[in-house]
Amino acid sequence: MPVKSRKRQVGDVKSSDKRQIDTKTEQRNNGHNMLHPMTMEASAILFLAMMTAWLYNYMRPHMILKQQQQSFIDLVCKQPDTSCLGSMRAVEVLTSGTSIETKQLVRKGTIVLKLPRRLQIWEEDARQDDDIKHIIASMEDSLDGATILALYIAHWQKRLRENSSFYESSFVENPVLLHYLLHQLPAYEHFDSYHPILWDDNMLAELLRRSSLSYAYVKAMQRQFHDEYSKLVDHVDRKDYYAARLSVLTRAFGTSSSRKANGSYAMVPILDSLNHQSPPNVGFTTQTNGDFVVTALVNFRGELHDSYGKRSDQNLFARYGFVNGDGTDLTQAGINLWHPVQLQDSTQMTISGSLQEQYRLAILRYLQYDDGYPACVTRTDDAEQDSYMYDAWRLKQLKYQFLLQRAHSPKHWIVTMSPRSKERQHGIPELDPSQVQFNATAVFSTCRVLSLTHEDYEGDATSLLEHHMLDMDYVLPNTHNALEFRTLFCMSRMASTGMERFATTIELEKQLIRELEPGTAQWMAAHLRLGEMQTLQALKHVSFSKLRSIFGENVLGSSPAYSMRNEPCPKDYLKPLLDTKG
Repeated sequence: MPVKSRKRQVGDVKSSDKRQIDTKTEQRNNGHNMLHPMTMEASAILFLAMMTAWLYNYMRPHMILKQQQQSFIDLVCKQPDTSCLGSMRAVEVLTSGTSIETKQLVRKGTIVLKLPRRLQIWEEDARQDDDIKHIIASMEDSLDGATILALYIAHWQKRLRENSSFYESSFVENPVLLHYLLHQLPAYEHFDSYHPILWDDNMLAELLRRSSLSYAYVKAMQRQFHDEYSKLVDHVDRKDYYAARLSVLTRAFGTSSSRKANGSYAMVPILDSLNHQSPPNVGFTTQTNGDFVVTALVNFRGELHDSYGKRSDQNLFARYGFVNGDGTDLTQAGINLWHPVQLQDSTQMTISGSLQEQYRLAILRYLQYDDGYPACVTRTDDAEQDSYMYDAWRLKQLKYQFLLQRAHSPKHWIVTMSPRSKERQHGIPELDPSQVQFNATAVFSTCRVLSLTHEDYEGDATSLLEHHMLDMDYVLPNTHNALEFRTLFCMSRMASTGMERFATTIELEKQLIRELEPGTAQWMAAHLRLGEMQTLQALKHVSFSKLRSIFGENVLGSSPAYSMRNEPCPKDYLKPLLDTKG
């Protein structure tokens, strides 16, 4: 029978059925569109099943990761020469996947973990490997310890993947390291899901802003990784190296100074699973035999927290790929508005040729205001014709040289602010400018150089710069007069310009953080922008507070020495400075 003959055509509806249809239509028209109880129950069961399936699919990777971590903890702790706190358990953490916790109260001084040297992978192990020694010997340039350790890890992981039955025999007596290399150290795909070193430039610029210090930190680390791999391209796959190198970057520990002749990096299972928190609740020491001992620093219960060092949020993000977002770490911001600086934890910048010329042009822009002078300073080579402008131009040449010498020195351009919060909190970090401290002595000295006139320091400003040109630790002293007024005003101007470049406001960033899911790239980027803007805001506040406390409210314009330009001098006035050798 054809399928269509089973259907009732509209014109064939029985009269009894029609009355039922009319009744149901009337009920719908009268607002009585009620679902049958069985239909409602079935819908509820379907919805519950869908939610359960979604939750399972969402949680399954985290559950598997937690189970793997717990299995590894159990494997390590049952080793005869290992000591573990009995209540250590793997725990899921929103921002980092998994960590380790204890539900019992741990007393200060308790040994939480003692891991023997044989269960670790050290740089000295890498240097003793025949294949690695051969690669090192073939290099024209030397390789640093982190690169060597990463190369060693990448080679062993490849060996185990491609010929596991042969190479696993090397780990018969050490299953911990076999499991560590194959299952604990993250794969490239894991790092690709969150670490900014693997982001493309468009994503970095969109989230962090090209002018931000956070962006500069990540770009510096990207350059470092690129330069390292360019030496190893014939010896290791790019993804294999990057995964191993990121493992070293995010997990390696420093060893005791007595063993640094053989290398200073160590991969320490379990200990490398601890998250960062300032202040930490556990700390570690390295014994002379290479054992790592983890001890409770305070009484605590819950997640174990290590400290990755006194790093800023920007530095933590570039290295480890996370931001705690609780205000307990340092924050940084730069007044290097027109040029990059050499950041810590990255290779030395090689500046030459056309790139060097770009930096020379960039440094010019810092000298475009000529504050403290009644007129813009122009080139004058005839001292007899205009001795005042001749001396001003001579000083400007020296200021340009002085800045070029310090162009890539972070301490002269980057300010570090103390934590906004003393204790871990769940809310958005608030800033109280009166409670924060700055490491900004050299940065204020930079603004002092920018604001200097040849009449400052009782007419010795020119000789001061000449004498201290190569002394990178020299700081121009505070004068508490017109020069200091211009210095503080200069700092405020630089901080304001830096804040404007974010094209947003502190309040808008706070609101955005409230709306975003914690731990996402967007959430962390918003915290980074907020921290940097708050640092600049605090720097501006401190500068204005000092201005008011030292000079009062009505100093501006009282004499040429206190004059501050609203607009920069013509660019053409700066071009002759390019003839100055720096």
